[in-house]
Amino acid sequence: MHERGVVLLVDDNRGIRLTMGRILGNVGYRVVVAANGSEAVDVARRQPFDVALIDFKMNGMNGAETCASLRQFNLDATLFIVTAHVSSEIERSALADGATGVIHKPVDVPALLELLNELITPTEGALVPAVGRAAG
Repeated sequence: MHERGVVLLVDDNRGIRLTMGRILGNVGYRVVVAANGSEAVDVARRQPFDVALIDFKMNGMNGAETCASLRQFNLDATLFIVTAHVSSEIERSALADGATGVIHKPVDVPALLELLNELITPTEGALVPAVGRAAG
C-alpha cells in the first residue's frame, strides 16, 4: 500500500494512540505517536509530519500549548486539537496557539479520514492547499 503521508498522533491515552494509530495505519498513513506535548515536540524535531492530531487535555503541556510549540518547527503543518471538552473558550485558545481547527470526540472516523484525504496528497505526502487549488 502506498504511503499517504505522516500523521503525528499526540494523546496521553494509550488506548486511543493504539486504536487511532491502527485505523490510520490500515488506510496507508504513517503514524508517529507521542504520549504528551513534550514528547511530541521531541518527535517533531526529528520527524517531519503533514498533519498532527493533538489531544487537548493532557498532563504537562495541554494541546494548545503543544500546538504553539509544534508551530515553531513546522509553520505550514496542519494541527488539529482533538477534544471531548467542547467549548468556545477551548476553540479560541487552540486557534490562538496555532491550531488549524478542532475535532470533537468521539471522533467521527469516516469524516476524519475524508478530511485527511483532502489535506494530504497520497503520492508525495505533501499538503494540498485547501484554497486556491486548481480544478483538474
